[in-house]
Amino acid sequence: MAMMPFRLSRRVMLAAAPLLAIPLGGGTAMAAEGDFNGFLAGLRRDALASGIRPATVDLAFRYIQFLPRVIELDQRQPDHTLTFAEFMNKVGRINKKPSSWKDLFFDNVHSLSGS
Repeated sequence: MAMMPFRLSRRVMLAAAPLLAIPLGGGTAMAAEGDFNGFLAGLRRDALASGIRPATVDLAFRYIQFLPRVIELDQRQPDHTLTFAEFMNKVGRINKKPSSWKDLFFDNVHSLSGS
């Protein structure tokens, strides 16, 4: 019998969604030892402490695996990234590089509050 390829269903993705909302910066998962299994143990503790049901955590963790290639690519990320305006200027879509965000919007937007 041939093994079926793994395919994420909506149910699995919805079950795992609460794990994505866990703030990793303040939890113990980020403070776990440098190894992947230690990180996963901390992430599991954080998820359960946040009130996520054990069955949901088990389902989300079922197919987690360490991928050395991801670490390799992460360590080769560029130190400097372009802002949208810098990129648009570099590719020639904006002739003059804006010196401020205000250069990108109409004057009546400058005084408005909000993000």
